Amino acid sequence: MLRFILFVLNNPSRLTDLLAAWADAGVNGATVLESTGLARSLGYLQEDAPLFPSVASLTQAHKTHQRVIFAVVDERVDADDLLARTEAVVGDLESPHTGIFAVMPVIMVKGLRKLGPGSTA
Repeated sequence: MLRFILFVLNNPSRLTDLLAAWADAGVNGATVLESTGLARSLGYLQEDAPLFPSVASLTQAHKTHQRVIFAVVDERVDADDLLARTEAVVGDLESPHTGIFAVMPVIMVKGLRKLGPGSTA
């Protein structure tokens, strides 16, 4: 059965290590998106925000963005093992500011190539 794995990574500096761990777990392809959560977005909504923000403030805002990583995997990828490998990189997900890991069944997918071990997307 195919599954959709979704992980919101709060610390983008862990991305390379996380992707390596996922590859070691058998994930042959994943998509990474930059994102900002509701709480962080609301923190940036200020009435006194400058019309032209400084380069420093733009750089700081960029550093606070999260990463969303998602992949569609088959039964060869053990979701519990993937979760354990994820936590080995980012820490216990019950701790604040680590991330959110979710697994959902995939009812249908079209356009997904089957990749064997060692293949690249």
